Amino acid sequence: MSDTTTIHQPHPLFTEVSNETAQLREGYRYIGKAVPRIDGWEKVTGKAVFCTDLHRPGMLWGKILYSDRPHARIVRIDPSQALALDGVHAVVTAADAPTVLFGLYLRDRLIFARDRVRHVGEPVAAVAAVTERIAAQAVRLIRVEYEDWPAVFDPEAALHAGAPIIHPDVETYGGIYPWIKYGNVCMEASVQIGDPDRGFAEADYVFQDTYRTAPKYQAYLEPHACLADFDHSGRLTVWTGRQQLSVCHKELAAALDLPMTAVRVIPVWLGGGFGGKLKSHLEPIAALLARKAGRPVKIVLTREEDFLSTHPPAPFVIHVKTGVKKDGTLVAKHMEVLVDAGAYSDHTIGEAIHAISFAPGPYRIPHCSAHVRDVYTNNPDWGCMRGYGALESQFATESQMDDIAVLFFMILARMVADSGCQIHIVADDRVIHTFC
Repeated sequence: MSDTTTIHQPHPLFTEVSNETAQLREGYRYIGKAVPRIDGWEKVTGKAVFCTDLHRPGMLWGKILYSDRPHARIVRIDPSQALALDGVHAVVTAADAPTVLFGLYLRDRLIFARDRVRHVGEPVAAVAAVTERIAAQAVRLIRVEYEDWPAVFDPEAALHAGAPIIHPDVETYGGIYPWIKYGNVCMEASVQIGDPDRGFAEADYVFQDTYRTAPKYQAYLEPHACLADFDHSGRLTVWTGRQQLSVCHKELAAALDLPMTAVRVIPVWLGGGFGGKLKSHLEPIAALLARKAGRPVKIVLTREEDFLSTHPPAPFVIHVKTGVKKDGTLVAKHMEVLVDAGAYSDHTIGEAIHAISFAPGPYRIPHCSAHVRDVYTNNPDWGCMRGYGALESQFATESQMDDIAVLFFMILARMVADSGCQIHIVADDRVIHTFC
């Protein structure tokens, strides 16, 4: 082996393009130049105000009691010990909240669990007290009696006959579109181009694989937080760090059964979101506490509470079937997708639609179809993260494309070997590997 090192110079074409680009940049004000971040100064000097920094005169602290059961009937809730604790100003449950269903794509949820809990971490009650410590102590004093019910945690199992039905009234739920919904399926949809049956009949090879993705936490630095206050006229103001203020505004008004004109949402600095803070979460609960206590209420989740009760992206099960001709041409594809919605649909319907919309991937496939079902389980209330279903779809597509490429290379290598020839892998005009 030679001990010399060869340094490859860039191709002249790229050098010329780079020089030309550099000359063009001279006439630009921003392109190709370092531009100070607009928000940089306030953040590095500590002047940026996040929700955890906010304070209002007479402000109380809120804490939430979460379900510790995945599926159970609520027999009774006894807040008497919490209310007797010095410093507690209000306790709220489903009895204090409107019975109006709300949701982004499908209206399938209430502010608090009413009659039943559907997942561990579902809000059951909340407390407002003069300090965060007293509020936390009071929450632990609320007594909830449950009757445990069978639970299901796998979307494939949730489709079986005899599986526990998470939302018995799902067919009556309204939404932004008349989704196909039944049993534990909160949304079903299909897309197709060409004739996949014909395409698979024309294929010389058919590949079938199943891929699974896992939930993951968005890991933003700032936990969920908000502050709510009613003025003398009954108008609600909420300070919160949200990625979609308009969605939060609309959901908050719907959950509280108030006109949107009676609700004001003020954005504050956001300490990271990455899809985990798109919609309302704590805001309706803080508002109920503020209305009952008659004072502003602030809620800041601990990291443990954030892990327990917020909305990581949903797990997927994706079956991919791809038809390929001998020359490597992709002629047909079908993608079968199951999305674990968790206990409520939240953003998973949007993720499901995105997943099948990207079924062909970046490839020209004349015959392609995809089918998705978004399935309720007793898992946490899943949400989304960057990519919004498209990444999960492309993970499955590209994983299978790697396998297809390997097989075709092996076929080619065998053909060449049988002919007595050699395959040379060349880079930068050098042979870097030889197959015989």
